[in-house]
Amino acid sequence: MEVVAANNCCVEMSALEIDNFTYNGGQQNKIVTRNMGNFDNMNVQLGMYGSVYLQDVTLRNFSIKADSMIGLRLDEIAMLKLVQFKRN
Repeated sequence: MEVVAANNCCVEMSALEIDNFTYNGGQQNKIVTRNMGNFDNMNVQLGMYGSVYLQDVTLRNFSIKADSMIGLRLDEIAMLKLVQFKRN
């Protein structure tokens, strides 16, 4: 699944199981996940002042490229199966 977003966008996902998720967003974008989901690979590229909040989802591989992030939050469920984390 690939999402391309302009500036000032918010993507909220709930109860999804996705093998490969790629997000290319502009400035002040936000990604929020809730309610038990599963991502094998999550690749995120954000512009200035973006944020990622992952709650109640499991991840295997997570990479993020961002300029001046506002927030990055991974809860304990997201960290449970995390094998690889890359930042810039």
